[in-house]
Amino acid sequence: ARFRRRARAAAIAVPSPCARRSVFVIVNPHAGSGDGRVVYEDVVKPMLDRGGVVHAVAFTAGPGHARIICEEVVTGRHDVDNVPFDCIVSVSGDGLLHECLNGVMHAKPRMALAIVPAGSGNGVAETLYGRGSDAVVAMRAILSGARREVDVLAMQPVSPAAGCLPIYDLHFFCWAVFADHDHLVEGPLRWIGPLAKLALAPLVVIARRRCYTGIVDFSPRPTVAETLY
Repeated sequence: ARFRRRARAAAIAVPSPCARRSVFVIVNPHAGSGDGRVVYEDVVKPMLDRGGVVHAVAFTAGPGHARIICEEVVTGRHDVDNVPFDCIVSVSGDGLLHECLNGVMHAKPRMALAIVPAGSGNGVAETLYGRGSDAVVAMRAILSGARREVDVLAMQPVSPAAGCLPIYDLHFFCWAVFADHDHLVEGPLRWIGPLAKLALAPLVVIARRRCYTGIVDFSPRPTVAETLY
């Protein structure tokens, strides 16, 4: 109900036509507490319709599905009435955005990527739109056509096997107890809900008292001269 009221008020203020021409929306229906579909139907779709933005939507069926969809969208296999999409919108938390990013980065040409927060952890959305921002705030930014450059991390084995593609991320890379925490939050404890899992996961990690040792080496990025010669 809160989303509906805010989205209805925000949709009235959306200029028509707006800066965006066409977008492809990818929704994780299980994001957060299962809010992905609600956020799409109550916020995203009404604001796109009000702005006169052509859009198509796909609901993910499982892990890895979003990456495949994004590769197909970027290469034009989902165009509507021969109108190419100029942006992919992920309605989700940070996990689905990671899949979308890899789909976009592995395809050519690349396409703008945006996120509408609907997960239990929305770190990227809060970085882009501000602390405590919600789906309405995100949609206003997306419809305005504003772009923001972000740093993207690429990871690949030192000696990759044939056909091994790099893994891209734009949130953060974690290891050791931080990785244990994220695994619990996104895996075994996911079923208990967003608030309970975030409260319980740190206690489980502390109780395990696991220790990790390792060496992390950073290779400096080649300069222009080194790249050319």
